[in-house]
Amino acid sequence: MRAGDANNDNIVSVLDFNILKPTFGRGIGDPSYDARADFTNDQIVNINDFNLLKGNFGAIGGSVEQLNGSGRVGRNDYHPQ
Repeated sequence: MRAGDANNDNIVSVLDFNILKPTFGRGIGDPSYDARADFTNDQIVNINDFNLLKGNFGAIGGSVEQLNGSGRVGRNDYHPQ
């Protein structure tokens, strides 16, 4: 999952922003806290999480690291359907 993809649909979009918005400024233990928007996993949704969403806004698909864990694309990463 790419940072900013709160709903895990492989697209960073306004739907993800709509998850982040009501939980912004909230931390673990707060009833309004939504861990899906805590992209930094620091137990608070803040500007750092927003910047990750903003930086990936419009991106489609997972990160390169998700292909093979190495962060590099190689011939073994291509699997035609």
